[in-house]
Amino acid sequence: MDLPKLWFDQKVNHKACSDKTFKQCYFMNHQYYKKGGPAFLFIGREGELSSKWAQLSILNKAAEKHGGVVFALEHRYYGKL
Repeated sequence: MDLPKLWFDQKVNHKACSDKTFKQCYFMNHQYYKKGGPAFLFIGREGELSSKWAQLSILNKAAEKHGGVVFALEHRYYGKL
């Protein structure tokens, strides 16, 4: 299964009074999700994130066991639009 690359607008600096944002990349794997199940978050290392982290990481095994969803979040400013 190839997960789609998803995006949301992320603040550049949460402490400063600034409206500057960048496109934050993430993947979501909900194939094992059951209503009320937990959410697991993988935060990527310094480099472009691929969908494999939301499918093949240890968190995916936990999601399968507990009926959860896995989110994989790319490290800031890496990857491509």
